[in-house]
Amino acid sequence: MSLLKHLLLSVSLAITVILVGTVWLSVDSARAYLSAQLQAQSDSAATSLALTLSQPFNQDPVTQELLITALYDTGQFYRIELYGTKGEQIVSRVGDESLPTIVRGAPAWFTDMLPLRQAVSMAQVSDGWRQTGRLVIEADAGQARDTLWASFMQILMVVLIAGLVWACFVWVLMRWLRQALREEIEMRVEGMLTNKVQIGNWKRARFSELREVTRTIDEVREKVMVTQQEQNARIESLQLELHQDEVTGLANRKYFINEMRRVLDEDKNGGYVLLFRQRDLAAINTIMTRANVDNWLRNVGEQVSQVFLQDHNQPVQLARLNGSDFVVLLPNLEGPDIAPLTDMLLTVLARLRVQLPSGQFCRWALALTDYRFQEDIATVLSRLDRALMRAESSGHNTVEFVSGSDDGGVGLNAAGETQWRQLLQEGLAERRFLLSVRQQPDHLKQHPYTRYEATLMLRHTAHSEGQDEKPISAYLFMPVAARLGLSAVCDLRAVELALEWLADNHGDLVIRMSLPTIVQPRFLQEIQSCLSRSNVDLSRLYIELDAYGVEAHGEELEVFCSAMKEMGVRVGLRRLLEHIGVLRHLQPLQLSYVSFSADVIKEMVVSPGGMELLVAACNTCARLDIQIQLNAPITEIPLEAQKVLRA
Repeated sequence: MSLLKHLLLSVSLAITVILVGTVWLSVDSARAYLSAQLQAQSDSAATSLALTLSQPFNQDPVTQELLITALYDTGQFYRIELYGTKGEQIVSRVGDESLPTIVRGAPAWFTDMLPLRQAVSMAQVSDGWRQTGRLVIEADAGQARDTLWASFMQILMVVLIAGLVWACFVWVLMRWLRQALREEIEMRVEGMLTNKVQIGNWKRARFSELREVTRTIDEVREKVMVTQQEQNARIESLQLELHQDEVTGLANRKYFINEMRRVLDEDKNGGYVLLFRQRDLAAINTIMTRANVDNWLRNVGEQVSQVFLQDHNQPVQLARLNGSDFVVLLPNLEGPDIAPLTDMLLTVLARLRVQLPSGQFCRWALALTDYRFQEDIATVLSRLDRALMRAESSGHNTVEFVSGSDDGGVGLNAAGETQWRQLLQEGLAERRFLLSVRQQPDHLKQHPYTRYEATLMLRHTAHSEGQDEKPISAYLFMPVAARLGLSAVCDLRAVELALEWLADNHGDLVIRMSLPTIVQPRFLQEIQSCLSRSNVDLSRLYIELDAYGVEAHGEELEVFCSAMKEMGVRVGLRRLLEHIGVLRHLQPLQLSYVSFSADVIKEMVVSPGGMELLVAACNTCARLDIQIQLNAPITEIPLEAQKVLRA
């Protein structure tokens, strides 16, 4: 029950008690007054009748009976009795008690509840100085009871009418008070939620009694607003912490994935996703304190952000996926706009490299892929991961791009590591590997014999040679094999297939070998064992390595090349000009040839310094009796470069 109802009920109960008490006192006072009047009437009648009966001429019994009967017949007396001197009853007139209540007027319960006192009077009847009898008179209370009953009913009606009026008044009062409290209290409290009640409105309260209450409400509202602002600020801070990387302040993985899903659903023009990984973060952590590493990572995020903020008008999303991986979402971007951005990014990352204890600088691996409208995010991320694996296995510092339209003929863009591992292990167990062999062109005309190039391929099934399905190129599965630790067995299988081809064909054969394979401790023993079991002329076998490996693992490659030289296998090096610093390490490797890229030569001849480096590379190869292999016709490069290569 509400406080207002409690208050009104208490007041109503008090008023009811007062009214009942007033009725009771009024009726009781009337009863006392009527009892006194009856007694006075009885005393007066007894005195008058006794004087009348005491007259000498009224001493006759018949006359006395007539006088008593005449007084009794007036109806005002209930009992008149005359007794003799010896107590004998001479005359008696008494009313009838057997009359029904309706005849007598007042109901019996009322008479029993409010009885009137018996008005009995006695007087002496004498004859001169001699007493002749005793007179007893009792007044009739019937009329008095009727009068008291009528008075009671009138008072009761007045009280009931007053109670009904009070009930109506209470009903109206409750509605009025409830409305007043709603306007003064409830609406102000609701205003605390909607922020519509202004501070200071307590001065305009309708009731002075509620002024303090409304002022307190406004003060509480002000405190609540301050607390709410603090909570909102804390919530915003928690949201930022939830969606931000705590070290760099960039978006974290969770936020980036959600943002990428949104872009894939809304961006109808498509775009690109660029990922770059610091491959040597573990080594950096060993030479720098944690605080310095955090500052360096934070600087990387800031420098990369500046590249995309100042050179890309469309909104981009830069995030840190984990410790070493950063990713950039580039929506609404055309293909020609990617190259300048990646060039600037490479420049910034190269400037931020840290020198490792080995003297080399830390390495970045960059991967790029495109996306289409409403493409599955798992497919895009899988494609990006494949590009990253290629970048890590290739060792170059450029961006590795995998297009959404390029499925390699196998439809494995969305394949995860588990599917790749199963495919590679089944391929090794069921001997699904084969070599794709093509003749290697001799653009410089330096060797009279025929040389072939072999690429390792993987069939989907053991018997799919005659089907339309194309086998998977090593360009696709070797980066995955390197991450899964299966590159050594794949390269060893390539060597076995190369030896089988040499046994059945004429000419020399070149096979490529990945750097993760060579640096494995047991691989050198395994390849030596495989080569020693072959009966073919091992001088016809060429193993081609990436020049990047000489910079990263020079000692391991020197041991490998020396072992291959002892067994008669020749070793070549590709992409020498991209890693020109390898020139000072060529002599211990005892190479048979190096491969030059025509595109790189075109870039080098533009500047005098580049031309001098090309001359130095050619002179070093000539001094060490190393053949130069050009990957394009010599007519496609400038004349000054042709002269240097033919010299």
